[in-house]
Amino acid sequence: MRNGTCPKCGSNQIAHNIPIADRNEYADKEVSIRVVRPTESKFLGMSVAVANAEYIPMRLSLCGSCGYAEMYCGDMPKLLALLQQGYRLEQGGIG
Repeated sequence: MRNGTCPKCGSNQIAHNIPIADRNEYADKEVSIRVVRPTESKFLGMSVAVANAEYIPMRLSLCGSCGYAEMYCGDMPKLLALLQQGYRLEQGGIG
């Protein structure tokens, strides 16, 4: 659908790059992919594994005619760069 045409109905009335929010009792949170890179840290003289996390936003394309929606990575270049730096997708994927 990111090419401008809905695969379900063929319409070209597509809204792109819509942020997606997940709501809980405290606040709205942007739906994102969480990538982590474990690092060692010292706590009371002991080595402790700490996860450095980065978040890549997810975005939505939405057909204005039939309502069909597709979700996609909002910043693929950043995601690829982090993966090349040793970050890994966290189990569960979306955080």
